[in-house]
Amino acid sequence: RGFPTGPEWMSLDTIRARQPKELLRNDVYRTVPPEDIVPEDLNELASDSVVVDPAKVLAVYKRHVAGGEAPDPAVLIRAFTQLGFLFDPNSFFSSADRQLLRTHRDFRSLAHDLALARERQ
Repeated sequence: RGFPTGPEWMSLDTIRARQPKELLRNDVYRTVPPEDIVPEDLNELASDSVVVDPAKVLAVYKRHVAGGEAPDPAVLIRAFTQLGFLFDPNSFFSSADRQLLRTHRDFRSLAHDLALARERQ
């Protein structure tokens, strides 16, 4: 029996069956956002103007953190993931843009807050 040669769609059940047990604690493929995410920030992160602009994603993060309370981990993860999708290898942005993002103060703060949120849980 050989491997398929053409592109074929894999079902989500097939993908989940191949995942390590540690990753199955959360459903990473769900399309409905979690209930614990702040609705205002979710709406902003999902808006058409923010989805394609890394500066606006970081601005939503800064506004969320400026509230004074501990930042919601779901918002941090969503912002970080959105930046990851914007800067994937097939994106419009160049390697220099990706390097510039990694050195940006707000991006480093976002990564630091994510690490702190992980230590808290």
